[in-house]
Order: sequence, then structure tokens, then C-alpha cells
Amino acid sequence: MGELARERFPGGVLIDTPHWNRAERVARTQDALAGGVPAVFEASFLADGVSVAVDVLERMDGGRRLIEVKSASSQKDEHLPDVAVQVHVAEASGVPIHVAGFSGTSEAGPRCPERQRRVARRRQPPAGYGSSLRMD
Repeated sequence: MGELARERFPGGVLIDTPHWNRAERVARTQDALAGGVPAVFEASFLADGVSVAVDVLERMDGGRRLIEVKSASSQKDEHLPDVAVQVHVAEASGVPIHVAGFSGTSEAGPRCPERQRRVARRRQPPAGYGSSLRMD
């Protein structure tokens, strides 16, 4: 499934350091983001004692799109907390996330409109409140 996702974002960088080497994964992720690549696969962040690896972190104007890739048969609302934690840790690491959601895979590849499940979009919070996401 990861290879299909990488085909959808040419020019992206895979963070393929072993998962147990968190410090190196985070450093390589920061290097890739600073290099302006269009996407980072398995982008890794550590904040508030929590480590995450984001399936796809796509560059967009003023921020990033966080995509959790799931097989078409396993996209479920139970996966929402996983995406929420990834958004929290990425933003706590200084990476603004403007859109977050799921993407299914099929023969046509990830991010097929017919496979798109739910997406969270940044919206302007009321005065006095922190940032928020809404589910479409």
C-alpha cells in the first residue's frame, strides 16, 4: 500500500530509517521539510512524549496536508483518533496542518475521489479559542 501512495506523489521523500531510531527519523523529516519536497512519506514527529509516523505529509500553500492511507476495506471512524493524534504531534512540532484525513487505495491509486472517506479542514476558531478542525 505504501508504494501505491508514493506513486501518487512524485518527488516525495521516504523516511526509511528504522522506527526504533526516532531521533534520526525526526531529523530526516525536518531535513526533508526544510528542503521543500512536495511530500514526505512516513514523516516522523515527537512531541509531548508521543511519537508518530505520518503516511503522507503533502506540501500545500501555508501548511501541510496530512493523509492517513488505509486499504479501502478498513477505513472506519475508529481511525479518527489516530489522525487526531498525528495532527496534534505534528503541530506541536511546529508543522502547521491545514487538512487531515483518510485516503483509500484501489487499482487507481490513493486519493481516488470515490475512495475518499472523511477529511478534516482547518477553520477559523471563535475568538479566545485555540485552533480547531471540522469533519466534512
